[in-house]
Amino acid sequence: MDKLQALATFVRIVDRGGLTRAAESLGTSLPSVVRILATASSDWAAIREAMNVGLFTFIPLPWEPEQLPHVLRRALHLYDLQCDLLHQYEVGDLTSVDYSERLNTLRTCFGDARLRNIPLAFD
Repeated sequence: MDKLQALATFVRIVDRGGLTRAAESLGTSLPSVVRILATASSDWAAIREAMNVGLFTFIPLPWEPEQLPHVLRRALHLYDLQCDLLHQYEVGDLTSVDYSERLNTLRTCFGDARLRNIPLAFD
């Protein structure tokens, strides 16, 4: 059976911390999975906060059908790069510090630039 690589889920936010709690929960239970949340919330501060706890991106609702394949391709590309880094660490080519730094750089570069004010270099 293939390993789960990306997960897209809908979250209905009932309070300010709802999105962050959802992102944290997914990160705890599925740490290697690239997490995507769909929400109708317009609370950008809450969305930004969730991005900072490991959310790859969010899809605002209502969404455009052609948007999903693009987001999933980027998520799967990030997953593959994360696996490559982990392999380099496991075979001793990277120290734990190098692994952590490179992983954080990958996630920052691939994360949602709308919330981080950085250009999408991999589109």
